[in-house]
Amino acid sequence: MTLNQLVNLYPYFSLLLLVAGLFFIKHLKKNVVGTIPLFVTATTLLSLFQVKYITQVAAIMAFTNRFIIPLEFFYFIVFYFFLPPGGKSRKLVTVPVVLYTLAFFTDLFILRNTYTYLYWVSYATGSIILLILVVLYLYRLLNSEKILGFYKLPGFWISTGVLLFYLGSLPIHVLWNYTASLEPAALLTSKYIFYILMYGMYCCFLISIFCTKWAEQK
Repeated sequence: MTLNQLVNLYPYFSLLLLVAGLFFIKHLKKNVVGTIPLFVTATTLLSLFQVKYITQVAAIMAFTNRFIIPLEFFYFIVFYFFLPPGGKSRKLVTVPVVLYTLAFFTDLFILRNTYTYLYWVSYATGSIILLILVVLYLYRLLNSEKILGFYKLPGFWISTGVLLFYLGSLPIHVLWNYTASLEPAALLTSKYIFYILMYGMYCCFLISIFCTKWAEQK
């Protein structure tokens, strides 16, 4: 499969998640997992808008850096604080939000000379924050009675997908600017791996939607 063919699958994965969300809407109504299809649909529409209406490389990267990527990180950060069991820890959501925002403004204002490149400081910061939140969730799961049926928990599959994508894509994004400038062949390979990781994450999201029915029956 070529890179273009792999890229063209993106809307179909998003549509599949949206259809699954509608099919299981009864189980998703009062579950934070129900926001996953809406989030994926929103990011897909932004990406399609970018492809259709933005042509210049600098403008494309600016749109990605300033809208799509921050939306993804803010969403997942808030998501994990509302993923059961959240409890009193929800009050701490401002800590990672502020940390990511500071990193984002560092890229936006201090490192603005890299306008056409990826904002790697904020991406690395956001990825590390998400990895910490995933580890904390898995630690709580490991120390709870739900560990025996972990494979039926929506949060487990979402965490698996987030871990797979952001841990796998972190070195790709940190080295993105270097490969874009000096190693174009390596950049194409990185893009190929990036989409495979993303689709792997979406498959985990799809399983999490199916799991909402099991979780409700427990």
